Amino acid sequence: MPTGSKLRGSLYGRLVDTIGRQITTGELPAGATIFIDGLVEQHGISRPMVRECLRMLESKGMLEARPRLGTRVLGIGSWNLLDPDVIAWRMAGANLHDHLAEMMDLREAVEPVAARMATTNIKPAQLSLLRECAETMQATRVRGDYHAYLVADVRFHDTLLSASGNKIFAQLSHAVESALRGRQQTNLFPDEVPRVQVDAHLTIVECMERGDPAAVEQAARDQLRVTREEIEERSRRWRS
Repeated sequence: MPTGSKLRGSLYGRLVDTIGRQITTGELPAGATIFIDGLVEQHGISRPMVRECLRMLESKGMLEARPRLGTRVLGIGSWNLLDPDVIAWRMAGANLHDHLAEMMDLREAVEPVAARMATTNIKPAQLSLLRECAETMQATRVRGDYHAYLVADVRFHDTLLSASGNKIFAQLSHAVESALRGRQQTNLFPDEVPRVQVDAHLTIVECMERGDPAAVEQAARDQLRVTREEIEERSRRWRS
């Protein structure tokens, strides 16, 4: 089944997106009941399409279908918090800072280990791609092309997780990508990417080219520490 993010331009995708955001922002609180007829009337969408939208959100753990009783909104404890759409919706909500902190906790627990494993499992083409991404980040930072920077950043971390050889780590790349892209759409993406951020990515590549697993793991920890410090600093400014 296609995700809401892939269909956001369609009526189906827009309804999935609207309800998902309403749930994550609390506009539709846990325990609230949604009725198909109400959504048909409110959005002018057919009943079959509304049912499909609700099934999509049910698959993400956000809704529970109850025959003849309507569809109940579930609390955050039931949501698939690694689903790319759920991440994007939470990034757009009032609890953005808490969500980013949780994502950084996940990344710090996984990515350094994945980087260490990748040192011995990485294929030559993947290693070349990591260097290409890091150098692209360096070039796009200098010219202020932050869209191209983000594309290279996403590709860098996707390659790193995939190169670990751990299939579960590889699947987490979708969650990391959603967090990276979502952050750019918030006030927490820097107006100018710090040079230290790019240097940290280059250090990961250089240590991996030397075949030093311990150094790669430490470099990955350092890169994530820089990211967390940057987010926390901008969060303080935003709250003050």
